[in-house]
Amino acid sequence: LQQAQAYIYQTLTDSVFSFWYGTKYDFNGTTESPQEGKIACGYFVTTTLSHLSFFLPRVKMAQQPASIIIRSLCSNESIQVFDKLPKLQRYLRTQPQGIYILGLDTHVGFLWKNEAGNWFVHSSYTGNNQVSKEKITESTVISKSKSFYIGNLSHNQLLLANWIQGNSIELVK
Repeated sequence: LQQAQAYIYQTLTDSVFSFWYGTKYDFNGTTESPQEGKIACGYFVTTTLSHLSFFLPRVKMAQQPASIIIRSLCSNESIQVFDKLPKLQRYLRTQPQGIYILGLDTHVGFLWKNEAGNWFVHSSYTGNNQVSKEKITESTVISKSKSFYIGNLSHNQLLLANWIQGNSIELVK
């Protein structure tokens, strides 16, 4: 499980995210190919995980509220809800490096915590309207949100075991 965790973290952060940076955002975007077509925020999350061979209902999951995406991919024990950004930041100071799913009022993306800080990797509907990586303290989308729903993806032991075994990831209701 530790090897799987390290592999997923490294592959997402060193390869998969990089291929997607610059891909255009569109609310109805569903492309499966980086730099071709457009992609919405939920589709960005589910498509990148599909590229890592997570067997999940990519389209159906992408169309769900962030809370359902997070509950489907993260262990219940890791899920937290905050109503203010400073509360989220305090929480993150106590958490390990890794990949998290961060849901906002009307948006979802990855929170990548590493030694350099906390980054929001998402298909952004603001600024340059594309997949980008931003410091969470500099993200317009995060600064305007009134709610923060977060779960730890990379430390979910059940998810990792299902990935190793090639099992399907079910959509939680």
